[in-house]
Amino acid sequence: MKQDKTRILSAFLCCFILLLSACGTVNNSSGIEQSANSTVAEQEVSFESSSDSNKSDEVSENSEDNSQVSSSSDNSSLKVHYIDVGQGDSSFVELPNGETILIDAGIPSQGYVVTNYIKNLGYTDIDYVVATHPHNDHIGGLPTVLESFKVGKFYMPNKEHTSDIFMTMLTAVQSNGCKAAYAKSGLSVIDEGNLKVNFVAPVSSGYSDLNNYSAVLRISYDKSSFLFTGDAEDIVESELISSGQTISADVLKVGHHGSGYSSTASFLKVVKPKYAIISVGGNNYGHPAADALSRLNDIGASIYRTDEVGTIIVTTDGATYTVDKNATIIKSNAPPEEDKTDYVPVAPSQEYEDTDEVDNVQSTPADIVVYVTRTGSKYHRYGCSYLKSCIETTLSSAKSSGYGACSRCNPPR
Repeated sequence: MKQDKTRILSAFLCCFILLLSACGTVNNSSGIEQSANSTVAEQEVSFESSSDSNKSDEVSENSEDNSQVSSSSDNSSLKVHYIDVGQGDSSFVELPNGETILIDAGIPSQGYVVTNYIKNLGYTDIDYVVATHPHNDHIGGLPTVLESFKVGKFYMPNKEHTSDIFMTMLTAVQSNGCKAAYAKSGLSVIDEGNLKVNFVAPVSSGYSDLNNYSAVLRISYDKSSFLFTGDAEDIVESELISSGQTISADVLKVGHHGSGYSSTASFLKVVKPKYAIISVGGNNYGHPAADALSRLNDIGASIYRTDEVGTIIVTTDGATYTVDKNATIIKSNAPPEEDKTDYVPVAPSQEYEDTDEVDNVQSTPADIVVYVTRTGSKYHRYGCSYLKSCIETTLSSAKSSGYGACSRCNPPR
């Protein structure tokens, strides 16, 4: 079975490489695209001057609660939606040039949440999609997104995986017909005057942990800046510091859901974030870790968590910021309480009125997503230790097929 999966993966990767070739990719050893016909700058670029790293002193803060969500970019502001997808990551960026970027889309069941959220903003296509690394809680929802929107460009690190969802994602990329490129340090996506979007990682290869292949994206607009770190951990943070690249950012999407192995003191000292966004849900990993929260608190960052306030929207005019949620009150070294709320996904046909409150969606218990294994007789919550092969189904389907509830993870009944 493992050999069969490896052969299937090889076939899919061949298709992905063909996609790269079709875009005019030059892929000798670096895996970086050089496309003469693309409007995206795909060459090595010089990074911003050191004066950019001192901009935080010039930025005035505005942390007022602002629950109104703009239907689209007003072409003078940059807006980032940190979408609440439970224990996972998904960020949707509305750029001041009118283009959009989606970074990850949570686990498979959250694909509809992300899709409906973006459609509710008025978009029918997405200019750039970034799959930070091949873990289910980041790329799981991307096949649904790729089936729902026309995508201009797709980026992922040059690292394969044997999981079913990874191969499903590659198939969706091929079916979408979007151009594809490998994300790598130094690769520029946009370089237009005061708007710059570029990858600062992966810096190298040969990591033992898939998290460290994370495509790390930096966006700067005038005096404002954002850093999206995927699940990159301390080894990558150290590489970024040593690389000499500009990695300072006023708004930091905290690495690995607030893991204690990320957000090192030395990294935060260089990034100097004013705002720290943690995308996290109920989990058994201890995310976010008390020591990571303490380090963020020590650096003076205002901390926002999706498990506490839902979707978080940060808007900037290039100088000032507005955040639509209230900052978390951090007790130094106090572990966070685990969120045990059942997370109900949005079905394809459902719509919701409040674009930044996905939890308001009403769903019958029969529509709740649960997971089963190929050989077991129980259904589970996502992340259960008994869940070896993760097959998504609905609660009603699991029950009608004779599955019983797992006693360990206590799924919905």
